[in-house]
Amino acid sequence: MTRVTEAIFANGVLRPTEPLDLREQERVRITVESVESNGSSRQAAVRRMVEGFDKMHLNTGGRAPSREDLHERD
Repeated sequence: MTRVTEAIFANGVLRPTEPLDLREQERVRITVESVESNGSSRQAAVRRMVEGFDKMHLNTGGRAPSREDLHERD
C-alpha cells in the first residue's frame, strides 16, 4: 500500500493528520518532505505550474510534424 498524507512533528514524534490503515506495530517506510509554512499545498503548486504553462506560448502556428518527419526511414 502506498499513501501520501501529512503529519506534524512534535516532541520527537511524527503524528499523522488523518488516520492510517495500519496494523499495530506494522513497519512502514517513510519519506519526509517539509510542507511550506506559508500555506502552500500540492494543489497550489500544481495550480502555479499550470498557470506557468499557460503563460508559455509554445504553439508555433505551423503544422505538426508527421511521423515520417520525426523518424528517419530507409
